[in-house]
Amino acid sequence: MLSDLRKLMIIAHELNLTSKELDRDVEMKGFIDRELKEGEKEEGETVGEALVENGKLEAKIRVINHQFGYRYDWNLETAENRQYMIRDLLE
Repeated sequence: MLSDLRKLMIIAHELNLTSKELDRDVEMKGFIDRELKEGEKEEGETVGEALVENGKLEAKIRVINHQFGYRYDWNLETAENRQYMIRDLLE
């Protein structure tokens, strides 16, 4: 998961630079998403290797489009696809 987060941070940085270059009010941030199962409480629990092994934590990019008021969360696969699409559009 940490390698995914590292990759996402690099993608977010590149896309933030592209956004500024194109004069778009869009911001990308890497974060770790925690999925709670039905009936599961967050309080009193610790985030550790057990959560990672159970697949409850996932590295993602949060895309915030300030211009239109939208917010998206991209996993690694989606972020890589969008990165390639944006690169293709700029060529």
